[in-house]
Amino acid sequence: MFQYRQVLVRLRQGDSERDIARARLMGRPKAKALRLLAMEHGWLDPATPLPEDAVLAAALGPAKRPASTISTLEPHRDWVTRWVREGISGVVIHAALHREQGYRGSYSSVYRFLRSVQSAQPPEASAPMFFAPAEAAQVEQILRTVRRTPEVMVKVSGSASSAKKAIAHMAYVGRKGELAIETDDGQQLSGRSAAQSLSDAWQLGIDELVGRNPYKGASGRRAGKLTHHIVLSMPAQTPPERLLEAAKGFARDEFALQHRYAMALHTD
Repeated sequence: MFQYRQVLVRLRQGDSERDIARARLMGRPKAKALRLLAMEHGWLDPATPLPEDAVLAAALGPAKRPASTISTLEPHRDWVTRWVREGISGVVIHAALHREQGYRGSYSSVYRFLRSVQSAQPPEASAPMFFAPAEAAQVEQILRTVRRTPEVMVKVSGSASSAKKAIAHMAYVGRKGELAIETDDGQQLSGRSAAQSLSDAWQLGIDELVGRNPYKGASGRRAGKLTHHIVLSMPAQTPPERLLEAAKGFARDEFALQHRYAMALHTD
């Protein structure tokens, strides 16, 4: 309020809005608005005391937040916050916002918004441990044995270049409707129509037609792959729920917001 009181003193002395602006106390439009407010409340009379800060603040009203300080990403805050918690990089988030949410802002805007989101996240709890170099590998082996978190084995089992083959493989993954297929956005698809529904959602039929367009490059080009099939496995003693969580983590880290994916848990 000190700035406003200073300007009120200058206005009482007969200074114009131009004089106040030249003194770099306040811009002319703002000084003019303050003069009108002061005339309405009788604050320009030198015989009356200047208003208290509380009175002045109440008359001025709450400060308006400039539109330029409100990020264009505010409508997408929930999405961005979720992706930040999942550890997805800013570049991937920017691309996903363009593709999935129709966002047309720059990466710089996304970067600034990510910093504000990250600063609002609670700090991660940690328990630092220190070991001599010769003991580190042995300690890691012991910890892995105690936690029973064996390595995930990843195998690329095939691919499909047509929607028909992709649907057939999806049906196999879901055991023709007996198992639920979980998608990258958390949906659970079940029943004999699950594979077809997934193909429709991914628009595999359209992608197949696009891939068959006349190709003007080198001859002998094969049709592009619509889907790739990956099998993740752990040792037989691994609890199924541990394998499923590991598979979800692998898919999220490698494919999230870049490629669509779906999975099912096989225990046979």
